[in-house]
Amino acid sequence: MITALSLSAQSFKHPGILNSQDELNFIKDKIKKGEQPWKNAFDALKSSKYSSLTYTARPKATTDCGSYNKDKYGNSVPECKTFVEDAMAAYSASLMWYFTEDKKYAAQAIKLINAWSNVYVSNEGSNARLNVSWAAPWYANAAELLRYGNSGGASGWSNADIQKFESMLSKFLPYVKDETMPGNNWIQSAIEAHFAIAIFTNNRTEFNSAVSRWKTRVKTYIYQKSD
Repeated sequence: MITALSLSAQSFKHPGILNSQDELNFIKDKIKKGEQPWKNAFDALKSSKYSSLTYTARPKATTDCGSYNKDKYGNSVPECKTFVEDAMAAYSASLMWYFTEDKKYAAQAIKLINAWSNVYVSNEGSNARLNVSWAAPWYANAAELLRYGNSGGASGWSNADIQKFESMLSKFLPYVKDETMPGNNWIQSAIEAHFAIAIFTNNRTEFNSAVSRWKTRVKTYIYQKSD
């Protein structure tokens, strides 16, 4: 019998978050065999700008993101978009490494993540919470593959760099746990980020908190005819 106590004590299975090892290995096998639709999807990933080995991160210590990616003075802030896109590129490169085992892709993903975790301080502005909630799952999923994919440790990502990344995730947490966000779409994005951070950092307390938030919030999306 599985009790609440035993469930709360269970360790996380890695790689996890968005991609399980069984799922990844299934897709990897299909790609090797050239089967569709997996081969076409892989080819699209490979040709994407986000998977390019020349893609360059554009990190910034503090990003001021207001509505429509503008600062409080109304000036456009490109970093609001690149903060998320750099995370997408890290995830794309980490997928390419997993499927091809070409360490150039692992090195690329590591470089992109390290670029941000080495300088990141904070997000500011009215959209700060949403911006972090959009970016965090991409970073965490990329990191999950680098840390645990292909037998674990094969990517070459150092423990020191992993610790810096975890420090960045800890800076993300206050943004994604803020329950005063305007609108459920913000909250649900934040809860996804909360889950991703909790799993990567093996933090059962934060994971349970994310579960509780999801159970509370998801009900507000479901309406009965009697409502």
